[in-house]
Amino acid sequence: MKPEQTIEFLRTELEAAQARIVELERRIGLIQEGFSDCKDSLRLLRESPALAYQSLDEDGRLVDVNGAWLNMLGHERRDVLGRHFTDFLAEKHRAVFNDNLTRLKATGSLHNIEYDLVRKDGALRHVSLDGCISSDEQQRFQCTHCLLRDITDQKLIENELLSMDQQRRIILDSVPALIWSKDRKGRFLMVNRAGLETIGLEKKAVIGKTTHDIFPPEIADAHVRVDRRILATGEPELDVEEPFVSASGEVVWCISDKLPLREPQGDIVGTIGFSRDITRQKDIQQALSKSKSLLRSLFEHMPSGAVIYSVRGDGTRQLSFSSSRMKGVVP
Repeated sequence: MKPEQTIEFLRTELEAAQARIVELERRIGLIQEGFSDCKDSLRLLRESPALAYQSLDEDGRLVDVNGAWLNMLGHERRDVLGRHFTDFLAEKHRAVFNDNLTRLKATGSLHNIEYDLVRKDGALRHVSLDGCISSDEQQRFQCTHCLLRDITDQKLIENELLSMDQQRRIILDSVPALIWSKDRKGRFLMVNRAGLETIGLEKKAVIGKTTHDIFPPEIADAHVRVDRRILATGEPELDVEEPFVSASGEVVWCISDKLPLREPQGDIVGTIGFSRDITRQKDIQQALSKSKSLLRSLFEHMPSGAVIYSVRGDGTRQLSFSSSRMKGVVP
């Protein structure tokens, strides 16, 4: 290679190296800016009066907490730094914390992890934790950075609602009447135990299904017509005598009261129904009707005719039946 070529080659290499240095310096600047922003963010978190902040070492010991953390648990800083985080956890969450810390160090972040923390006075605070980790230049773990949101009041409301829902379910499942609700498209939203037992299906086979998914077309059509009238008029339909069919094909007759299901604002969002099984009563009525028909036929064909009286409460008689042969004979 000629000397001038060597010089030109070296000049090109030098320019390329200088460009790489400039790019590296730019990247280092961005990283330093990022570290500065991160430090500023951590400083803001530590100073936040609303969000509880904590930092743990590799073993799970507290290396830093902010004032909101101390206020939430009623401690002084000198009493908590250096102690293991499990010292402040309810016993039921201590084992799972160690698993979560291992997962945090492996993945770099965790979100919406819920714990019960024990205050200095023994009261419990329910928190939701989001965490990430800091690493050094060699990507070695340094510490965690975690935010803790006190959701105690939210949990109390959720538990209260859950308790109310469980009580409502117990009441609905304790009554012998069939109770159900449907949305505007006729899909079942809720069916109580008596309803499920009557049609012989599990809850998962009913919820979200329509009447046509469950009953034969001729029966489903009649049910749907009533539902559509209620949705259109907003008026209840009471004492509706209608059949239900079980999964085994058995027909069950019921007297139903059906009403519009409304939101608190008054908008109709579906229908709700209450039914009483009258199958046995209907069977008795049909059997009684057949017996009366048979007796009437027998009496009508008696050569001498027949008269039946019933006795009133005051002891007087009342004519209950008179065959055609006795017309004009019996007043």
